[in-house]
Amino acid sequence: MKIDRVDVQAVVQPYQDKSWQFALASRKETHGLIIRLRTDDGPDGIAYATAALHVGEVLGGMRQLVDEVFTPILVGGDPFDIEALMGRIDAAVLGYPKTKAAIEVALFDAVGKALGVPLYKLWGGLYRASIPVIRIIPIKEPADMARNAERVVAEGYRYLKIKVGHDARKDVERVREIRRAVGPDIGLTLDANQGWGTPKLAIDALRRMEEFDVALIEQPVRADDFQGLATVKAGVSTIVEADESAGSVVDIYQLARGGFVDAVSLKTPKLGGPRNVKKAAAICQAANLRCRMGMGGANRLISAVDMHLIASTPNIDYACEVGEFSRMDSDPTTGVEIVDGMLWVPHLPGHGASIAPDVAFGA
Repeated sequence: MKIDRVDVQAVVQPYQDKSWQFALASRKETHGLIIRLRTDDGPDGIAYATAALHVGEVLGGMRQLVDEVFTPILVGGDPFDIEALMGRIDAAVLGYPKTKAAIEVALFDAVGKALGVPLYKLWGGLYRASIPVIRIIPIKEPADMARNAERVVAEGYRYLKIKVGHDARKDVERVREIRRAVGPDIGLTLDANQGWGTPKLAIDALRRMEEFDVALIEQPVRADDFQGLATVKAGVSTIVEADESAGSVVDIYQLARGGFVDAVSLKTPKLGGPRNVKKAAAICQAANLRCRMGMGGANRLISAVDMHLIASTPNIDYACEVGEFSRMDSDPTTGVEIVDGMLWVPHLPGHGASIAPDVAFGA
């Protein structure tokens, strides 16, 4: 089986909430690429890459990279030779982990389909079949966030991730109002997206929030401030998790080696593909760090891929951000649905997701 063609199609997904906001930016829509690896005598491999301006992957550059650099490497290659092909791609260009991750997912998808097995079979077998979904509550006024939280809980979700980081004092009020609205039995986590800046400010805010039973704080300080993470970890009882600080397998090794955090958010696009997610999870296991899957994107294909990793990785032990396609319109992919706040792994060959019928390559 050889790759004989690489198709790329740009797509746009509007947010249902046009004022969706987190500490780093606000969003009305998300842009990305569907990538299809065509093979000569076997199944296609399908993947999706999300553009992300705040981390430097813009749509035009991603498309040019696939067309001009990655396609000549891939065409004529055997999709089973994932290590060799991805090694050549990594050597060809620095950065662009989201685009590289999509290429790797497409290779694995083609292999899984050719073998007639779901991806979790290739990544260690079935350890769990489902995971609780944690839903994200974007930054708004406290009362608005509380109403959003109530609506999400009414839909069957039991875990919420509250975006904070604009104003530490108002963040305390946001968490207070949400806890009051959803009651004591809903799991609450926070994500400051580096917005609190200094360890002192983060520690003060988190101590004020202790009474609201917050399970975890993600990235309370700048991404490059590993010592700041350690200071926050030492100053509060809440679990401190790295996200922007955990931008690569090497970063995660350094976080683990230095004991800077309690937990790590793993993201397939951020880390450059499923192989690196498995490596990072192994580092976390060896270092006794908790880990879970953060939001790698907001469509069903990305959630399907992440679910295969969750299903095959024993030490992912908390609710995961694999349901954010629920807040988007015009999903270009199909294949998974949330049932009673849970996402279940697809059992079809490959990742089990498909391109929606209205997506036409070349359009």
